[in-house]
Amino acid sequence: MLHVSDNNATTLAALKRLIAESFFQDRQPDSIADDDRLFQDGLGLNSLQGVELLVQIEDRFGIVIDAMDWTAHEMQTVESLSTRIDTLKRQTAGRE
Repeated sequence: MLHVSDNNATTLAALKRLIAESFFQDRQPDSIADDDRLFQDGLGLNSLQGVELLVQIEDRFGIVIDAMDWTAHEMQTVESLSTRIDTLKRQTAGRE
């Protein structure tokens, strides 16, 4: 399990809210565990929902996620995706 910094905790909470609001209206964001897998035996998102989540993340956080990154190991859990979002936010801020 990855260590969550204070900055990442904010992103993690926002990501959980986004996932709950978009795909699980009957679940509270805090019921989504950091180590829940996004697909298959975890949250069970399908490929279409994965694309929808990708677009929503890009819009919400002002970042661009390369399609090749989306399938990488670091995107498998809620926490690892949150960490990737923070990395991309820092990279984007560094270019401005």
